[in-house]
Amino acid sequence: MEGVPKKVNITFERMKKEYKNLVLISKNGHYYVYRNRSYWDKAAKRPRVETSYLGLIEENGIFKEKRAISSNAIERAKHIIESIGGKVTLPAATESVVPVPEIKPEDINEVDRRILKALSMNARLPAGKIGKLVGLSPQATYRRIKFLGEKLGIKYILELNTNRLGYIDLLAFVKFDGKLPSPKEIKDAFEKEPYIQFCALLKGDYDIMLYILADKDLEATDVILDKILKNTLVDYTLSWDIKIVLLPYNFIPIREQFFDVLERRVWKKSKESPRPKPTDIRLREYLLLKGLNSNSVERFRRIDVRYNLENGNSRYSYFDLLDRKIISRPTITMTKLPIQYNAIIEMAVWQRGEYERTKNYYRLDLINDTKYPINKYSLAYGIRDPNGVFLIMPIMENNDLENTVANLGNNVRGVKFKTFMITSVLIGNLCYRLFDNFYSMQYVDLTNTGYEKVAKQPPKYFF
Repeated sequence: MEGVPKKVNITFERMKKEYKNLVLISKNGHYYVYRNRSYWDKAAKRPRVETSYLGLIEENGIFKEKRAISSNAIERAKHIIESIGGKVTLPAATESVVPVPEIKPEDINEVDRRILKALSMNARLPAGKIGKLVGLSPQATYRRIKFLGEKLGIKYILELNTNRLGYIDLLAFVKFDGKLPSPKEIKDAFEKEPYIQFCALLKGDYDIMLYILADKDLEATDVILDKILKNTLVDYTLSWDIKIVLLPYNFIPIREQFFDVLERRVWKKSKESPRPKPTDIRLREYLLLKGLNSNSVERFRRIDVRYNLENGNSRYSYFDLLDRKIISRPTITMTKLPIQYNAIIEMAVWQRGEYERTKNYYRLDLINDTKYPINKYSLAYGIRDPNGVFLIMPIMENNDLENTVANLGNNVRGVKFKTFMITSVLIGNLCYRLFDNFYSMQYVDLTNTGYEKVAKQPPKYFF
């Protein structure tokens, strides 16, 4: 198109391959994309054309989708107009909304659980594939996924194996001596630090728990920890305990801020670096990960268009990163659950022989299903650590923590228990999903020791 910047034109041509009947309109240096849809008006007995606005293309070729106007924004606009003497008449609703009853744990049937397991294992599975796994038609599966998504607050996120990119997972437990900072001070101190993925206030032996991604290079890690722990909240006296997280069960989602750090892993060809290192990623791979981190079911074509990539680059990069195990899986987390609070259970080994003899009970406890549509523990590490185990458990009912500690204490020998309560999450989120424990390390360990055998072939979630 004449008079249109080259990058805008390239992006528009790519969009035309995905959508039909697109129109590009230039106005005041902006480039707006519209879509025409033809239909037959039965009442008027003639064809009509409906035009909808899709978004704009910036001069650098990046497409920005139209944002929906929230009801809050409409109310604010209405208030402003009326305050200066204007009058606002909003269109009446044409359809009545019938509220769907809230889902209770007992309302989640076995088919629902299998759907949630499939989404937890591979959120990009088409409804047809999930339907074959659970015995429903694609249409019925799609409706059930939509229903569960609304009622359980499902968000589609990415499980990223940052170890493959040269990072290690650290848990830092912080204790203040004397005066404690306010939650706002703590949040303000740590929120801008991209290496911190999670920060929570605790009740117990420690005051704060931090989940940190740090460079595998020890010197770089020391610099990061000094910056985070020694040069933050300098008006307070504090001490800390650092634990390296090895082979965790479940994961803590990556914050968007971490991609400012991850960008340094993007390979740039040079004499010193003619080929990418195992921990390097290409620019197209970085952009794909950034796009999927906020929505792991984003269509590949949309990512290509948004970041001005060649058609098919995102799809190719996705499967390549899966093969390299940098992407563990596209998965889900549920945000509308009846969780009272999250508890931390720490099992410190003091009689190793007794612990080794009885630790299979802990493995069984970790992978056992509950009546709720999520795994019993949202995070666990130290699975094969001879020194102990760390667990985060969402508490649904009043006696959940006491009963769990009592059962573990009666069956796992040679350990001492400590419990903490997470009173508030200040930064990041935990992941609540229904991971299929046939694929967990604990199940593998149990079958390798002959404790439990696979009764049937587990479902396949990747094709």
